[in-house]
Amino acid sequence: IDYFFDAPCNINISDSKLAALDWEVLQDMEVVLEVPSQAQKSMCSQSLPLLSGTVPSYETFLAQWTSLYTSH
Repeated sequence: IDYFFDAPCNINISDSKLAALDWEVLQDMEVVLEVPSQAQKSMCSQSLPLLSGTVPSYETFLAQWTSLYTSH
């Protein structure tokens, strides 16, 4: 990444480079957003989602997010 920003043609955007803390925040967001992403994929994988599948998907989603919250 440093090589890219140090290139003469990119010198005008070098101040847009993410700091180490910014990368950590992005990694945390990836972990947090994985849970609702999996719930959404589960619901969309069915050609005709039914309410009977919605409640278990929501319960799984909530349990995973709660677990993620308590582990961090």
